[in-house]
Amino acid sequence: MDYIGYKCPVCKKNFHADDDIVVCPICGTPHHRACYEENNSCANEDRHNSGFDFISSEENSGIPKGAVKCKVCGNINPEGNFFCTKCRTPLTDITKNQQRRTVDNTSSKDTSDSPFSGFPFGGFDSDSGNIGNFPGFRYDPMAGVAPDCEFENGAKAGEVAKYVKQNTGYFMQVFNKIKNSGRSRFSFVGLIFGGGYLLYRKQYLLGTILTLIMGACLIFYTYSSLEIYKELSSQGLTGSTSSQLQQFLMEKLQQRDPLVILTVITQFINYAIHIFCGIFANRLYYNFCCKQVNKIKTLAKDTTQSDNELQTKGGVNMALGTSLLTVWILIDIVPSMLL
Repeated sequence: MDYIGYKCPVCKKNFHADDDIVVCPICGTPHHRACYEENNSCANEDRHNSGFDFISSEENSGIPKGAVKCKVCGNINPEGNFFCTKCRTPLTDITKNQQRRTVDNTSSKDTSDSPFSGFPFGGFDSDSGNIGNFPGFRYDPMAGVAPDCEFENGAKAGEVAKYVKQNTGYFMQVFNKIKNSGRSRFSFVGLIFGGGYLLYRKQYLLGTILTLIMGACLIFYTYSSLEIYKELSSQGLTGSTSSQLQQFLMEKLQQRDPLVILTVITQFINYAIHIFCGIFANRLYYNFCCKQVNKIKTLAKDTTQSDNELQTKGGVNMALGTSLLTVWILIDIVPSMLL
């Protein structure tokens, strides 16, 4: 049984994926190993004689029928919810019976006279005044893609969504389009941040290579700009118009000035990487996610370990993304402001 999200009866803290858990052999109550050893017995030992069973107790613990309990934080979520409302962990492992009850409850209401009768996720509920099954507008993080839909390398959409974590609605639409038509969608984030965006999405190998090339181009461009500015200052052209400055640079190119030529080349390479990431970032991320999901599933001992690995190894690297943005500002923007 998966005990993630349940509370230890001794310390009252939720179990997590990396916790060392001891289960009572009589009633099945889980404990943190340290708590069990400290207590030197099961926390429900006094209930053993009455036939207490932990699993049966949890199934009748007051969780509303059809509700979903988050395996990470233990939060009780409304029926049909795809993500935990507290910690945003995917809840795509809900049972088919729960999904069926959601459809049955939605279709049992007559909304033919409602202006929202054609609205997705259950239409307009005249009793509660809500659209769909939740207060307010309901967001579908799977973007209409079935969790069992197979992508590449045996990876299913629900598993890929767990690995993606952030902005799953967008990526599920893009990944489904790639799978069905072979066509991707242009990534404006990839265009702006280039290799740094790949690193942010944990594509470390290709992201590192492209980011290093971009960094080298950026550093050289900053250096060459400072040198050109010094030469302009020595000739008294710092207050010249843009046309005069362009003429100055064209003359340098005609003279085959190495510094100016290398500046143009490095800028071309830098722009080419940004355009490449804009065109192929989504497709690269699709292939990367499918391979990672397949790798995790292959190495995992069971489904529980696989789900835990998907949630912990996926997502984004916010610290790295912030660091790269800071370095970019220091190298590019700050020197430009000093010119």
